Amino acid sequence: MNDTSKEAAGEFAANAAGGIAAVGILMLGLWPLALPIVLLTTVALLPVLPIVLIGALLAAPIVLVRRLARRRPRQSERRLRLASRPRSGQTPCAPSTVYRGR
Repeated sequence: MNDTSKEAAGEFAANAAGGIAAVGILMLGLWPLALPIVLLTTVALLPVLPIVLIGALLAAPIVLVRRLARRRPRQSERRLRLASRPRSGQTPCAPSTVYRGR
């Protein structure tokens, strides 16, 4: 390493240490307010909780039906899959006998 990169690394470390110390001082000063803020937020959101629960109960069946519909293949897709499967005792078609069009 040359001298300029060592100086830049040292300057960066000094600035980072100063920033970390500043954040630590702020956190230490604001720590006593953390619990009251959490409690007041919880109390303020209690009236909204029944609305959220009713919305979740109404949306759950719709979400479940959509998820099941995505998982289950459509009837036409199942027919195609079954039709393309070789029957028992038969071997699949050789690539030379498959129609490829023009």
